[in-house]
Amino acid sequence: MARPSSPSRPATEATPLLPPATQETSFSTPSTPSTSTRQISPDLVRGILMMLMAMDHTSANLGAYPHGTGTVSESPTTPITRFSDPFPYVLRTSTHLCAGGFAMLMGMGVVYFAESRKQQMLSPWQQIKHYAVRAIAILVVNTLSCHLTSIISMGPHIWLFNIVLPALALDYFLAGVLYTGIIYYLEPALRSSLDGQVKQSASRQREGEVQQHVSNDAPSASTMKTHSIVNILLLILSAVVLWMNVWTSPNEGQCDKAVSPMTIGGSPAVETILGLSSMPEQASFAALTADPGHCSSMGSALWWLLFQSVTCLDLGIVSVFPPVGWLSFTIFGLIYGRMLLSPARKTSTAFRASTINLAFTIFFSLLFVSTRLLQYGNLSTDCINTQHDASQSSASANQYLTSWRAFFYIVKYPPSPAYAFFSLAGNFLLLYLFSIILSTSSTSPLAGVGTCLSSPLNPLLVYGTNPLFFYGAHFWAIKIVSLILPHLPFKGTKPTLDDPNKPGGGWNRPRPHVGLGWLYWTSVGVVLVSMYFACLKYGQFKRTRGRESVWRFL
Repeated sequence: MARPSSPSRPATEATPLLPPATQETSFSTPSTPSTSTRQISPDLVRGILMMLMAMDHTSANLGAYPHGTGTVSESPTTPITRFSDPFPYVLRTSTHLCAGGFAMLMGMGVVYFAESRKQQMLSPWQQIKHYAVRAIAILVVNTLSCHLTSIISMGPHIWLFNIVLPALALDYFLAGVLYTGIIYYLEPALRSSLDGQVKQSASRQREGEVQQHVSNDAPSASTMKTHSIVNILLLILSAVVLWMNVWTSPNEGQCDKAVSPMTIGGSPAVETILGLSSMPEQASFAALTADPGHCSSMGSALWWLLFQSVTCLDLGIVSVFPPVGWLSFTIFGLIYGRMLLSPARKTSTAFRASTINLAFTIFFSLLFVSTRLLQYGNLSTDCINTQHDASQSSASANQYLTSWRAFFYIVKYPPSPAYAFFSLAGNFLLLYLFSIILSTSSTSPLAGVGTCLSSPLNPLLVYGTNPLFFYGAHFWAIKIVSLILPHLPFKGTKPTLDDPNKPGGGWNRPRPHVGLGWLYWTSVGVVLVSMYFACLKYGQFKRTRGRESVWRFL
C-alpha cells in the first residue's frame, strides 16, 4: 500500500490525491497496487457536462434554437410570454446541469487536494499559492478562448468578458482559501475545545490515549463532532450565499402581474455575448434594458457584477456569471468532498459514495419540487404569462402548474435556488448511476459497461480529465465550424419560432440560423470529434510535463 510522502519530499502537482486506503472502490476504478487512485465518476460526469455545453454553445453560434427555455434569456423578473418548442426546450434544460455541476465538482476537488496536501505536509501558504496560480491559469484560458473569439463580433473595447471562467476562477480561489483556513485553523481549534470538555479527569484522559493507540482507524468523538459542526457551518454559508441571488435581484424576482403577452427581447448580457446583433444595436439595447444604477460608474459596475449579470458596453464590461451567485455551488462541493472523506466512512458502510449520491439526488429533487408547489426561490414569480398560462389561470393560481414547461422553467442568470436544486439533483443522479455501474462485480451484466466507462479512450473520460483545455479549445472549434458549414450548399430545418406573425415569435437573429436539422447535428459532431482527438493528444502531452508545470492545471 502506498504511503504518503515524507516531509522531506515536498508535495507537488503530481503527488497522488490521498493514499489508496482513503479511496472507495465503488467510486473509482477497481484498484490494484499499481493503478491510479483518481476518482472516475466525477470525470465521467464532467465529460457529459462538456458535451452538453458544446451542444449549447454550437446552437448559440449557429442559431439552432433560442438560448433559453423561453424565447428570451432566463433572467430574473423577465416576463415569459412564450416557451421554446418542446425539443429545443429539453435540450436547453439539459444544459442547466453544466455550470452548477462544474462549480460543485470544483469544490469537491478542492477538498481532495487540500486534505491530500495537508498529509504531505504542505503549508497553508503553499496551498493558497497553488489556488492562486490555478485561478490565474483559468483567467488566461478565458482570455485566449471566449474573450478572444468575442473580439471578432464585438470589437476589442470589451476588457472584462465573463461568461463563466472568471467567476469560476474567483470562486475556486475563495473556496481554496476558505478550506485552507478550515483544515489548518478552525478544525484544530474546535477539536481542542471539544477535547477539553471531554477530558475531565486524568483517568478519562488516559483511557482516551489507550483507545487512540489501539485503533488509529476509529475517529474520536471530538473529530466526529468537529466534522459535523464544520459541515453545518458550510451548509448555512452555502444557503446564505445562494439566497443573496434573490435578495440582490430586481424586486427579488417578482414580475408585475399586469404584463401581457408580447414580443420581448433577450437580456442585454446574453444578447450581447452571443453577438446576435450589430454593435450599434447592442449598445442601444443594453442602454434601454440595463439597470441604470449598475452602469453609472466603474465602481458600481464592478460591485454589481459580483451579484448580478451586468452589461455595461460603454465601460467595456460584459459579465453574465456573477461570482457570488455561483459560489454557493462550490461551497456545497466542499461539503460533498468532506462527506466522501468523512471519518465515519472508516467504520461504517452507510456512507458509501453511491448512498451519498442517491441521498442528495432525492434531497435536491424534493427541494426543487417544493419551489414549484410553495412558489419560493424562483426569481420568476408572476413572470409566466403565456397563452396557455392565461387559459389555465382559472384552474390553478400556481403558474408553475399550468404546463410541464412552466414547471421546469428556471432562472439561471443569476442562479435561482430552484435552478440550484434542479442542477444539483441532476448532477448527483449522474454521479449515483456511474458509482453504481463502476462498483458492480465482474459477474454482473453491467460489468462490461463499467469496463468501457473506465477505458482511458472513453470520450467521457477524455473530455472529463481535460475540462479546462476542452473549454478553451472548443470555442475555436465552434467558431471555425460556424464560419464554414452553414455556407455549404445544404439546408437545415428552421425552428418554428422564426415566424414573426406567431404570438411571441419573431425570434429572428442575424445568424446562419440552421435550426435543429442535420446541419446542426453535423456541426456538433464535428466539434465533439475534433475535441476528442485534441483532448486525447493534450492529455498525453501534459503527462510528459514536469511536476510543477502549469500545463497540468488544464
